[in-house]
Amino acid sequence: MLLRMGIGKKDDTRDLLETVCIVMDRAKIMLVLRRCGLPLNDRPDGGSTVLAHCLTAIGGGEYYGGCLEHERAEKAWDLLREIVGKGARWVADKSDLRNTRSWLRHADRQQCVEIARVLVESGAAPRETVAALFGTPMIRRRLGCEAERIDTIVGVVRRRISR
Repeated sequence: MLLRMGIGKKDDTRDLLETVCIVMDRAKIMLVLRRCGLPLNDRPDGGSTVLAHCLTAIGGGEYYGGCLEHERAEKAWDLLREIVGKGARWVADKSDLRNTRSWLRHADRQQCVEIARVLVESGAAPRETVAALFGTPMIRRRLGCEAERIDTIVGVVRRRISR
């Protein structure tokens, strides 16, 4: 409704973008970016709000934001591939890393490997950031042997501790 009425000069465009990112509707997100004149990498640090939302939505889970969470996760996955191809960047601080790790509890292991591959190969995130995302002991236990595949993608060499 708000998009039909138009975006006013006093509207907070970043807040509007955050709101439409909740349901992961590609058409609405692109409309807000275009109408507000926001670049894809709209954050002051050079990162993309849309990409950050995609990464936190992929895990799936409960009912949220007007659609089933698995539907939202599928939309987020498709949108992530599209915007990374257009040059979206993920510049993560500690809070972003923590929020994104929370979806890793629910995400498919193979999907985690694919996320790491997409972020690294496209240059959407620095290798160090992707290594930090998947490098915590809890996440590594959760991923099992896929953690080693992610290490290969990121280029991290971990020493094995013999017991």
